[in-house]
Amino acid sequence: MTTGQITRLHIVIVNYKSSDYLAGCLAGIPKSTPGIRISAAVVDNNSSEEEELAKLRENYPWIDFLFNRENLGFSKACNQGIKCREADLYLLLNPDTVVNPEALESCAQFLLENQEAGIAGCRILNADGSVQRASRRNIPTPASAFLHFTGLHRLLGKNSRVKTYNPPIPEGDSPLESEAVSGSFLMFKKDVNRKNGYLDEDYFMYGEDLDFCLKARHDGWKIYYLPQASIIHHKRISSSRSPDSANLQFYRAMEIFYRKHYYRDAGWLSRFPVFLGIKLLEAAAMLRIRLIPGKGVGSRD
Repeated sequence: MTTGQITRLHIVIVNYKSSDYLAGCLAGIPKSTPGIRISAAVVDNNSSEEEELAKLRENYPWIDFLFNRENLGFSKACNQGIKCREADLYLLLNPDTVVNPEALESCAQFLLENQEAGIAGCRILNADGSVQRASRRNIPTPASAFLHFTGLHRLLGKNSRVKTYNPPIPEGDSPLESEAVSGSFLMFKKDVNRKNGYLDEDYFMYGEDLDFCLKARHDGWKIYYLPQASIIHHKRISSSRSPDSANLQFYRAMEIFYRKHYYRDAGWLSRFPVFLGIKLLEAAAMLRIRLIPGKGVGSRD
């Protein structure tokens, strides 16, 4: 960070019935780190957790709390939080995360020092210390999604020429260019938001981070995965509260993403199998939820 220069970082957290994890998340966010002035906004999507959130609001008077009367979805709530404060950098952060303060400084410094870098993500860890594969992501294609959700990617092996849903995450701390990073920790420059626009509000939950990254790349920005920075992410806490609804939104987001980015260039012979495949995957996921309670929505690791 340049000496004497103060960078404004605004953190946006969308909460939906995750106040128990939100408390731990907020506890890990400092008011400032060297060279960074931090602000934050918690946008609650009608969680019905008035007592818990009132207590957090009292404990963190420097954080903006916004309360929606209905669940507006992740994208709309994020956009509300982004518009709260003018900043140099923005961070989308899940409430079920625990952030190492050094991760904020490391990602911010990288973005400021690399002009072509517009978005940065970090190493995302499970509670047991293992790395989540979604830390570094590829933009899904119909082919890669089909292989991933049918499990056929395992049969092809690592040497397949077909692009994988999640690229390999090598060991070491060297920054890696990536097609996309996880929305659980997604830091971006204000200029990305101005050129790219806010998160696409057609997505209620899921898919908006991939859409945001793809549009940024189309605008000429580079996206980086920074393994030297890390967070702990307790996956799918909000979605586990209502797995049927989350499952519906997951596959709806898949259909929206396809319509926005692949539909126009696809012939009808390929469109029909894609939409049919999405519906079949959704039905299979619903059955899996019934048979195996607690099974993650859309999971196919």
